Amino acid sequence: MGFASSDQLSRNPLDSGSYTPRYGDVIGAFPLSDFPTRGLPERHDRLSLGYKAEIQAGPRNIVTAGIDLEHESGEIGNRSEELLSPERSNAGAYVQDRLALGERTFITLGGRVESNDSFGTRFVPRGAVAFRLRRGANATTVRASAGAGIKEPTFLESFGLSFFARGNPT
Repeated sequence: MGFASSDQLSRNPLDSGSYTPRYGDVIGAFPLSDFPTRGLPERHDRLSLGYKAEIQAGPRNIVTAGIDLEHESGEIGNRSEELLSPERSNAGAYVQDRLALGERTFITLGGRVESNDSFGTRFVPRGAVAFRLRRGANATTVRASAGAGIKEPTFLESFGLSFFARGNPT
């Protein structure tokens, strides 16, 4: 079980006027201006709970299964306007089977079902194979693996409302 919280506030209380960006000898084509605000806050809390179990399903077979639950909440926006208070929940369940075929070949197959408020429910498979070229403790092992993954957008990417960061909750 875990809990993480971050509280960020980007604030530039003084208007420093316009400026022309530069990097080394490269100079921007036109001047830019600061936009003074009363602050752009972002507070993000994440509560997570997980359980994992491993079972020896035979002399050469280990099955791992588990669940993960997560709830995120926070505040985002501009202090000069009403802040948004988005929330989202995620749940995942997974199972993986590691199988030894003899003394030199190992296969891993698994999958995860992810239920996410941002993108719905998806299945994410994975698989791997390893082969020892010879016997012994210091033998070279050739490995290959493939799988799919999901990357959830950040709160700012999903719910941002500023001029510079337009969120997309879908």
